[in-house]
Amino acid sequence: MAHYVALIAGQNGAYDVTFPDCPGCTAHGRTIDEAHRHASTELSRWLDHHDANGIIRPVARSQGTLLANLDLADAVAEGAIMITVGAEIRRSHEIPEPRIRRQ
Repeated sequence: MAHYVALIAGQNGAYDVTFPDCPGCTAHGRTIDEAHRHASTELSRWLDHHDANGIIRPVARSQGTLLANLDLADAVAEGAIMITVGAEIRRSHEIPEPRIRRQ
C-alpha cells in the first residue's frame, strides 16, 4: 500500500481533497469521512494510471516536510485537515522486468 499526504478543506456538505505530491489527483465528499474514502479510491486510480503508462510515481513527502511550504501551512492554519491516505497497489499493469540480453 502506498501512502500520500492529503489536505481536506471545505464545509459540511462539500469537502475537497487535494494531494500536494500528486498534481491533478483530487476527491470530494459530503462529509470528511466520505471525502477520505473517496480520496483513497482516487489516489489508487491516479497511481494505477501512472503505473500503466510507465510514469514514475512522485516521492511521498512527510507531513512535516510539506508544512515547511508556506502555502500548505497557511491552508492548515485556515482549517484544512492534513491526513495520510493509503492507496491499494494494483498489479494488473505491472511494468515488466527488463530483459537481460546474454551473450
